[in-house]
Amino acid sequence: MSYGKISHDIRASFNHDGSFKKFSTNGQISYNGKRVSADISFDATSDITGTVTLKSPMTDDIIVTFSHDGTPLTFRSIAKITYSGSMKHDVLITFNHAGSMMNFNTKGALTYNGKTTSGEIVFDAIKDIEGKLELKTPITDDIIVAVSNEGSLRNFKTCLKVTYKGQLQHDASLKFNFDGSMMRFGTKSSLMYNSKIVSFDVSFDATKDIEGKITLKSPFTEDMIVAVSHEKTMNNFKTCLKVTYSGELQHDASLTFNMDGTLVKFTTKSVFTYNNKMASTAVSFDTTNILEGRITVTTPWTNEIIVAFSNEGSIQNFKTCLKITYSGSLKHDASVSFRLMEQSESS
Repeated sequence: MSYGKISHDIRASFNHDGSFKKFSTNGQISYNGKRVSADISFDATSDITGTVTLKSPMTDDIIVTFSHDGTPLTFRSIAKITYSGSMKHDVLITFNHAGSMMNFNTKGALTYNGKTTSGEIVFDAIKDIEGKLELKTPITDDIIVAVSNEGSLRNFKTCLKVTYKGQLQHDASLKFNFDGSMMRFGTKSSLMYNSKIVSFDVSFDATKDIEGKITLKSPFTEDMIVAVSHEKTMNNFKTCLKVTYSGELQHDASLTFNMDGTLVKFTTKSVFTYNNKMASTAVSFDTTNILEGRITVTTPWTNEIIVAFSNEGSIQNFKTCLKITYSGSLKHDASVSFRLMEQSESS
């Protein structure tokens, strides 16, 4: 085609030969003698191979080749890009997995222009659990992470180790042991990190009374011991709590309760002690003849308080008294009397 002195010569061609799994394709377009062409070849009848070639008067030739062989668990993939007659990008991927869910080995590697990053995982849980991850890159030092677990839910040890730059950087382990039953048992647990150990021990016994102790040891704090006990009968009990810190008893608390008698006539006494300071409450109650009661409260923070009350008579004729004594002197004295008078009928 021409118009005056301007001339345009455009030509195009396309050719495709083969099937979906194996084919070759060529396409060309030229403009005034300048040609751009693309060739594609592809073959997936066995493994996968392919080549794409692009030629243009504006750029140097570009050639892309790729291949893939293997299975989803074991394969090798390659991609190469050549530009201006020299290799610019060279990529290789390999992957291999062997074994079962309980015992396997997996390796993978990525190589780009001669620099390789690789990783390997080893796992075995047939008896205990062991695993290891190794990572190697051209950018960082090698990293190795190893984990293990042995034992049962009542008695086990779990370890984690991280090695970097050829040296063990992180070393951690957790130990746990349980011995006994729900009514009487002992547990020991410890967490270790780079030779520093935190331990936590528990003992518990409820076969007769209740006794328990918790011991905590740590490199960051002083040792701590918490001991509890509870002794009981039908109407009496004593509960104690002791907290020891830095080898000294810091908190010492106890609560005792005693009841003697029946619901018609009884006495009770409660005593709470904290670090040698004692507060007590005594109650007496008697309804055998008249209703009488007395409550006595003694604490280290206030003077003694006594509340006494009584009620005698019937619904139609009674007297109720209340007396409150504080610090040995009567502070409140109150009484109520009531009598219902019968009115004679007039004749």
